[in-house]
Order: sequence, then C-alpha cells, then structure tokens
Amino acid sequence: RLVATGQPGWASFRPCVRSLYRPPQGDSHSSRRLRVWISQCRMATQGVGNTVAASASTQRNEDYRLEQCVKRLKRNVSDCTQVSNKLAAVLVPLFEDESGVVKVILTKRTSKMNSHSGEVCLPGGKRDEGDKDDAATALREANEEIGLLSSEAEVISELDPMLSKHGLSVKPVVAVVKHDFVPIPSAEEVSSVFSMPLHFFLEGGENHSHRDADWGGLAYRLHFFQHDDYTVWGLTAAILIEVATVAFGRSPLFEVETDEVTSIGRIHLHASGALGIRGSL
Repeated sequence: RLVATGQPGWASFRPCVRSLYRPPQGDSHSSRRLRVWISQCRMATQGVGNTVAASASTQRNEDYRLEQCVKRLKRNVSDCTQVSNKLAAVLVPLFEDESGVVKVILTKRTSKMNSHSGEVCLPGGKRDEGDKDDAATALREANEEIGLLSSEAEVISELDPMLSKHGLSVKPVVAVVKHDFVPIPSAEEVSSVFSMPLHFFLEGGENHSHRDADWGGLAYRLHFFQHDDYTVWGLTAAILIEVATVAFGRSPLFEVETDEVTSIGRIHLHASGALGIRGSL
C-alpha cells in the first residue's frame, strides 16, 4: 500500500497497523505485543521510505544525463514552417560537466551591439546567402561569436521556430559539444561566455520570475532566470524552457502560459492571423 500510494512515511502507515489489530481492553500482554509490532513496522517503513527515495533519485539522475537527453532530442520532430520571411537561427550548445550535470553555453553581448546589447543570448543571428540551412547559420554564428568549430559540435535536433521582437523567424538548433571546449569570444560581439545547468529552466524557484506584457492587443508572458550576475530572459529563456522540456521529458514546475496569456515562444501561433506575421515580416 505504501509503495502504491507513493507515501512511504510512517505517518501514513501507522493508522493501517492500528486498524489491523486492536487487543481487548485490559489485555496488557497483547498491548505490549502490539507496541513491539508497531515499533518493528516503523523501522521497516523507514527502510522502505529510504529505498523508494533513493530509487527515485537514481532514476531522476539517469533521466537527467546527457545520453538520455540526446535520445529524447533526436526523437523530437520539428515544424519546419518559418514564422516570418526573415530567417535566423541560434545554436543551443549542450555539454555534460564532470559531475554529470547537463549545461548550456550562453553569451552576454557587448554594449557595442546595435541589437540585444548587454543581453544574455545564445550564439546565433540572421541567415546569410551562403548558409544552406538553419544548422549552417547557427554553426557559423557560433564560430564567429565564441570560436566553436563546426567539427566540435554535433547537431542533434532542431526545435520549432519562434518569433523574435524584431520579427525574425528564429530556429533553435541543438548541438552537443565537449565539456572541455574553451570559448574564444569575439571582442566586438561578446563580453563574456558562461554556462548554466539546463534543468534550471524547468525548476524555476526563487531565481525565476515572469512578467506579462502586451503586443498588438495580445497578452504574452516573459520569463526571467537569474544566475550569478546574469539574467536570462525573453526569447532566449523561452527557447531554453522548450529545450529543457524536450531534453528531460518533463514539464516545467512553473506556469509557462495560461489560457489568457501565451508564452513569448508561441506568440506567433496566436498573432499570425491578427498581425499578418507570416506574410508581412
């Protein structure tokens, strides 16, 4: 019963024990036997609780390893339909550190940049004429921004495109890089390079917050994640929430959107008819 109900604690078991056997009033011998039995059961349930908790923790650790994440991401089927006529792509570089934690590499843009200056971003940008596809765009931009060679990255998945605030159809391209990759940031574009555990974008907690805004009469939600001195927000946060959801096969522990307020990552699904996004941008 304890395992079936997911409540291995003694508090859930004690009433069951007492309901199994009630000695006649005044029967001290039977009462003593009952107390001994309850004590033995209590120790046993503590063992069950520890075993169940350890098993759940082990399963969670295995589910969160990079190998399992890669399998789930490879199974993901992306919608290739662009959400505007202006194409762009970002690289989502994943690696597993020495302690087995899956992390994502991010950059902070310099104040010199015309767009997204000083913001935390994934390596990426607009498609060039010489780029054959979204993966080529993402890898080229990653090379320019952080010195990542295409031979150092294994592209494993692409997610559905999202609409940026500048009207770009942004395609997330997920790749695996080695844990000992040493970034060489572009002095013109990148002020710093850092990494974050990917599971942060599922768990929320005190370092997560959100703000609702309006775009052309459509309510949408922006998510913010604080990590040391960095704030990941906007479309970058939306992309990483989606990557983490697919990679770990779990839903976020916070409310990504509601019936009234859509996620910024899905605003094109609601705005395309009202704002004519697909045809006009």
